Amino acid sequence: MGIEGALAFIKLVKTHIDSQVFIEQFVVAGEKICVIGRTKGVVLTNQKHFDCRLVHIWSVSNGKINGLDVFIEDAVMLSALCRNE
Repeated sequence: MGIEGALAFIKLVKTHIDSQVFIEQFVVAGEKICVIGRTKGVVLTNQKHFDCRLVHIWSVSNGKINGLDVFIEDAVMLSALCRNE
């Protein structure tokens, strides 16, 4: 994906939702940093609000980020994105 792919993904997401991330906890384990928190916002197409738990796992080596795994409470987000509910 690279930087360009990540920026394109973020831009695409921002056309569908308006959200903020709230960090609750950091856990550092060697070359992994686990960020635990919530993302809260609104889906722009249907004005549905959401509040999802999230976990980001950053991989770091030699002082540089070389990976990111993102996990969200997908049932909550999918429900908010659904136009027919």
